[in-house]
This record gives sequence, structure tokens and C-alpha cells, in this order.
Amino acid sequence: MHPPAGWYPDPHDDRAHRYWDGERWTEAVRPAGPPAPPPPTGAGPGPTSGAPAPWSPDPWSTVGQQQAPFAVDGWQGRPTLAPQDVGDWLSASFQHVKARFGPLFLLLVVVQGLGVTLVAIPFVAVLRRVEIDTDDGSLGLDRLGWGTVGLAVVAGLIGVAVAITAWMAAAHQLHGAWIGRPSSAGRSLATGVRRLPRTVGWGLVGMVAYAVGLAAVAAVLFVLTGAGGLAVLGVFAFLGLLVVGVWLVVRLSLFPVALAVGPPGVNPYGQSWGATEERWWATLGRLILLGLLAAIVGFVFNVLNQVLLGEPVSVSVVGDDVFINGDRVRTGEIIRLGDLLPGTAWLMAASALSALAQGAQQAIQIAGMVGMYLQGGGRSEP
Repeated sequence: MHPPAGWYPDPHDDRAHRYWDGERWTEAVRPAGPPAPPPPTGAGPGPTSGAPAPWSPDPWSTVGQQQAPFAVDGWQGRPTLAPQDVGDWLSASFQHVKARFGPLFLLLVVVQGLGVTLVAIPFVAVLRRVEIDTDDGSLGLDRLGWGTVGLAVVAGLIGVAVAITAWMAAAHQLHGAWIGRPSSAGRSLATGVRRLPRTVGWGLVGMVAYAVGLAAVAAVLFVLTGAGGLAVLGVFAFLGLLVVGVWLVVRLSLFPVALAVGPPGVNPYGQSWGATEERWWATLGRLILLGLLAAIVGFVFNVLNQVLLGEPVSVSVVGDDVFINGDRVRTGEIIRLGDLLPGTAWLMAASALSALAQGAQQAIQIAGMVGMYLQGGGRSEP
């Protein structure tokens, strides 16, 4: 049975109490300290404000056990979800995706699909104007004009911004599901928009650090492999650096989640580092599992794409001859790339299937990563 209705310490704000209606957390909040006010209309009496937190706000949990779902993690002293084994964590992730299917579909398929469309329209327009000279292989890009290319670049940047915003909004949605405080799609989308500049800034910091580290590694390997007798040492150095690289990737893998749900004033890289503390192998295994699930989803949608839509253009090479849709291409012939691209209807159908596949993959991955972040002690903003 669920804990009785009443006021309990807010799982993610130790300065407040939140009302538990007997099945889930509500939006009713009051400051911690004074005596509990009367319960909301229609709700039964509950324990006082000093009562222990209920076992769980989530329908998938096992109610009645002695361990509370919100523990205080030592590395940063904030309430966090208690760790789960792989089966419970994966089951909870799927349950949260199912429970928030509508908002997730809107954010990851519709909104993100619009972003892809913004990118696709100018890029396809550019590609349709490209002409291939089969004599020298030139593409004739100089005839496109800077205006056309610039439009494609701007559209690409807008598409990337929309994709990042949708991802952050979906993480906000699933974070609410994990802590028992679901949000509307509009609120999550507003959160994603508000966090976009910070995400871009921290992302650029990470890219610069990655480029510097990669250059340093390349320089070390170049010196070692070019020093004759140290070539063998260079091989061992490469393997060692590879292991260190994998270790760092896992430790920082929850950085996007920290950007999406963490308090604005914290370092997202530090939050990911702390959330994977003493959980490196568990994090690696779960990331691999999420990757395999995403690959399975992608394979299924790829099969559907082949069955429903087929190949829009057939290109084959026999010896020195190239055949497009069964017609041999002659040397010196000018081919318009637009003639090789599928029609608008095919592109729209393929984009819809791609959006569904990407949305399903991301929903599963984000749900799992948010759970890992919270269970690892990562700080989050209610």
C-alpha cells in the first residue's frame, strides 16, 4: 500500500514541504517549519510535517519496504534517488517514457522534426542545383553563390539549436517523472529554451578542452612513434591513452543531463563527475545497454523504411561504368544532382520515419541517463 496522504519534506527542496495525495506528489508546496495547514480539498488527513518521507512517488516502485527512495548522498549532500539494480532501473525508465509519451512525442518527434525540416529544405534546395561533371568529377559549387550557401549554414545552425532545445526539454520532462513531479510540455520546452545559451557555452568549453587534449595526445604519439626504438613504447602509450579516454568519457557522460536538470549555478562537468563516483562500471554497463537498445530501435525503423519506401535511387558500378537507375552515365556528361534526389513526397515520408526513430531512441536514452544521474547523487532543480 502507498503511504497515507499528508505533508512531507519535499524530496528536492529541503526548505519546503510538499503534499502527497496518497499516490503521488502534488503541486501544493509550503515552507518547512510551521504546523501543517489543512490538506487540499478532498484529500484525507495525513501525518504531520515532520513525518518521514514516503517510500516513493512513482507507480513502478515496491511500496512497503523500509528504505526510502530519496537518500542523502555524501559527495554533495543533496537528496537523490536511491540506487537501483539494472532491471529496476531499466523498467523504471520504460515506465517513465510510457507515462510521458504525449509530451515526449511532441518534443522529440514534432518539435525536433520541425528542426530537421528547417535544415533539410535549404540543403535539399542547394543539392538540387549541384551539377556533377563526370569528366573531372567537379561539383560546380562555385556557381551556387554565397547567398545560397549562407542560407544553408544558417538553417543548419537553427536546426542544431532546435535539436538541443528539444533534448533538454525531454530531459526536463523525464526528470519530473523520476521525482514524481510531472511537468507540461510547454513548461519543459520553456526550460529548454532558457537553458540553451548555457548549454552552448558549456558545450564550447568542452569542445575546446577536447581539441586541446586530442592535440596533446597526437603530439606525444608523434614523438614516440617517430623516435625509432620508442615505436613499441608509442603503441603502449596509445593503448594507455585509449583506456584513459574511455574512463573520462564515462565519467563525463552525464554532463548533458546536468545541463538539462541541474541548478544553473553548478558546474555540469563536476556534477557528472560526482554522479559517476564509485559507479564507473555500473555507468559504463548501462550506457552500453542504452546504446544497444537505441541500435535495435534504429534497425527496426530502417527495416520499415526499406519495406515501406524502398531505395529512391539505384546507383551501381560495373567495371569503369556507372549506372544510375539502370542508365549508363557517359564520360563528360553533366549530371544534375537534383535528378538523383528522390521526390518531395518520398523525402517527407522518410523524414517522418527518421523523426519517429530518433525520438524513440532519444526517449529511452534520456530516461535512463536521468535515472543514472539522480541515483548517482547529481543535483537537480525541481
